[in-house]
Amino acid sequence: LCCSSCLVVGCCRLRSMMYLLAISLVVFTKSQYGIEFDFVEDNVQRGVFVTGDVWVVGPVTLKDTTPASTPDGRNGIQLNPHSPHQQALDNRISGYNSSLSLSLPAKLQPGDVVVKAISADDAPHDVALKVAAVLTVVAHPVPPGQFRPPYFGTPSGRASLGLNFSINNVQTTILPNVSGVDSAPNATWMKERFQKPQLDWLTNFVSREIHPQESMPDYGADIARDTGDAAMMLQLDIYTPAEKQNMSVGYIQFGIDSYSILMQGGAFPANGGHDNGRKLPIVYAGLLLGHDGMINLTKHAADCIGQDCVFSEDGELNRMPSHNNITLFGSTDSEKDYWTLLTNPQCDGDRIVRDPYGYIDGGYLPGDSYQFCCTSQMWKGTALPLLLWPAAQEAFGDDDFISYVKRWVSFGAWTQPDPCAPPAGNCSDGSGLCRGRCGNKTPCGKNGVCVLSMDGYGKLFGPEAMGSCIHDNDPKDGVGRYPDRHGAGKNDGAYASKFANDMWAKHAPQ
Repeated sequence: LCCSSCLVVGCCRLRSMMYLLAISLVVFTKSQYGIEFDFVEDNVQRGVFVTGDVWVVGPVTLKDTTPASTPDGRNGIQLNPHSPHQQALDNRISGYNSSLSLSLPAKLQPGDVVVKAISADDAPHDVALKVAAVLTVVAHPVPPGQFRPPYFGTPSGRASLGLNFSINNVQTTILPNVSGVDSAPNATWMKERFQKPQLDWLTNFVSREIHPQESMPDYGADIARDTGDAAMMLQLDIYTPAEKQNMSVGYIQFGIDSYSILMQGGAFPANGGHDNGRKLPIVYAGLLLGHDGMINLTKHAADCIGQDCVFSEDGELNRMPSHNNITLFGSTDSEKDYWTLLTNPQCDGDRIVRDPYGYIDGGYLPGDSYQFCCTSQMWKGTALPLLLWPAAQEAFGDDDFISYVKRWVSFGAWTQPDPCAPPAGNCSDGSGLCRGRCGNKTPCGKNGVCVLSMDGYGKLFGPEAMGSCIHDNDPKDGVGRYPDRHGAGKNDGAYASKFANDMWAKHAPQ
């Protein structure tokens, strides 16, 4: 907002106020993101929040929208979304409930929120929305610079959270200032990436289906990469506090919206790459706005186990391993489900299941699968802003997460020591017992492959009578399930950010 030549604080403040006034008084007559709202009443008072989202003074009657919703469940419109399992925006998206669709004309009251979508022609992975807009009904004209209230929840539920903020509440002077790298995105990327409403209220992996294609990635690992990059950008010393304030608007709004989802029954649980990247924006929003509710939520969220956790970053790690003093990869599931995964020919099952005995990283192959593809390397971009900002690390409330990321970067997968016997089966050439790995076609006998099964569960591998595992008594190929995987995947994996990698190399504490 303030150019480098503007050296007088009063000038800076004046320019900021002029910008906010211009934004707030934009006359929204017809279209936002290609969506039009038309009202029965003439001369409806309207404007936009600092995010660019529309407000109107109510009561007011919404006559129709363009494009119109279709009888076959496209271009949907919904009033006050409040169920984390249902939506009325597109019938190709999970949880579709046509009874939630807003019938027009509709009388809207102050506190109401309308979410209107344009459906996409193509829906890869059932990601069926092209773009969406949020219309908020207010009792009085909104002052310049106000953030939009969250779109999710009942009017009373949203109001109870006290999420009424102005851009003037954003205290960017508390951010660290660190030197950047050539691979840093620019400020325009950050503003545009988080500008449009980030619809995200469906719980678990189906959340990807409601993400508008023009607004945000569908997959959580991509979202986490972006939220990590944005968090680090706000720490760069090349931007003034006023510039960081302007850059942070959409990011903070994402944090506000995500907080409201959690506080009204939603969750972003552990499921591989899905649902990552939502915790960090809430941390930033809470700190930059000085909101104790957000800070307290994230600070204590890691006091959970596996699928009971509301954040994926907290739920995909084993902080209480029985026989180890390091945090291990993996979420909760049963002992039998763990071995069912390891013996399945296609490695199908809960691919983020933890080691039930607490010796090694979970999944069907430590250092591979979801540990490698969709979490560990991408988490560098979440961990580094926390390492560089102690207040954020405290608000994140999960030092074990940071320890895990540092271990992945410096060492890789953890599989030793491990006394447990690997899964067993029978050789396809009839030569007898064999040991192998799911999906690996381990050679055995003269010309066979090992066909694993659960037949040996509790006899050759798995639980033993004293509550531990059956031990590996054949050390010729190493002791344990995956002795050769100790250190696998070090500082590698998919969904990596070059910016995060470069910043880690430059700034991460050794």
